[in-house]
Amino acid sequence: TNTPAQSVISFLHFGLPGIFKMNIKEIKELAKKYSVEKIESCINEVLEEGKTSCEVSGDTLEMINTLAKAQYVRELMEKKGLSEIEAIRELARKIRQIQGLEK
Repeated sequence: TNTPAQSVISFLHFGLPGIFKMNIKEIKELAKKYSVEKIESCINEVLEEGKTSCEVSGDTLEMINTLAKAQYVRELMEKKGLSEIEAIRELARKIRQIQGLEK
């Protein structure tokens, strides 16, 4: 079973094509600076309090969106051993796939 944060992450990553705006620089910085667990904690902070201790910009939805993407990138780096740039490329590929631009 997914935690509430994981459910939100899945929904944001894969369910809302209109919010696939990517701030690559911010995503990279977050993925580099914070662990997967810390990013999830920050997502929970945003969900519960509307703000977070992680350094992320935007309104609530943008913060969750950026954090979710950073968490996905960090997971790819940690679990699959991808480099930062490979993980960013995989995120972009996944987004294009979800939007129907790639099979």
